[in-house]
Amino acid sequence: MLKDYPGRVIGIGADENENIAGVYRVTGRSPTSQYRMARRHTKVPLIVEMLLHIPSHVPPEKAEEIRKEQMKNVANIQYPAFMVDPDMDFIAGSNGRHSSLLYSSYIIGDHEFSLKDAMEYALASWGAEVDGTDPENGEKIAQTPRIASAADLARNAALGIVTKEGEILVVEHKIDDLRINPGVFQMVSTYVGREGTDDLVTPVVPEDAFFELNLPGKGAEELAQAAYEDMFANSGPDEVGMGAPPEELEQNLTVSAVAVVEKPGGFDIAIRNKWETD
Repeated sequence: MLKDYPGRVIGIGADENENIAGVYRVTGRSPTSQYRMARRHTKVPLIVEMLLHIPSHVPPEKAEEIRKEQMKNVANIQYPAFMVDPDMDFIAGSNGRHSSLLYSSYIIGDHEFSLKDAMEYALASWGAEVDGTDPENGEKIAQTPRIASAADLARNAALGIVTKEGEILVVEHKIDDLRINPGVFQMVSTYVGREGTDDLVTPVVPEDAFFELNLPGKGAEELAQAAYEDMFANSGPDEVGMGAPPEELEQNLTVSAVAVVEKPGGFDIAIRNKWETD
């Protein structure tokens, strides 16, 4: 199925210099989802956060209304997207606060868990995001899958998902296999498309969420730009690019893209935001 709305997408691979890289891309349809940005943590620069950010062109009354809606679901829209440990050559990323549990289970636990076990534990502990509504009784229900990626450069890499039904799948990849296929990224997404204009399609089985993607670029800056612009052409009008007027920019559903790429002695991080010039 055409991924015309992939939701959140995360992956692992190697750039065209054969350096291991993690990428994350956020798309959003509603103002609650769109009015966010990624940034490096002000005190811990090797953490990349997704934060609430309402651009200045939004009228104050509307901005306050949006902020109230965002705060109702803040745990699902504000979180550490990537956590990087250069001393351990480790990257952990996700679409939620389970990034922290994945990181701590593996790194702080001094590899007591395998990478696969640590990811399964983090996904099982959090479960899918409770951001849907039961049409029969109006109660909140699990809807959006949680996804995750991680790479231990000395060992292996993994991608995982927990669906709204609670099914968990973690797929492992050898670091050497990623290096010999530069530009080919192993990806997992929260959605697999949409029916009509509004009905999102979540994976029927966990395997549906996994795919390969050719993503060109050398280094973090090029990968972040490619992830922002090219990952899914159908996320919005192709002609709407950075610097467009707000009313046109909002037609494109891309919100942010992040790339983390290994370098000698550490990692480079690059970020692209829809509202970064606001």
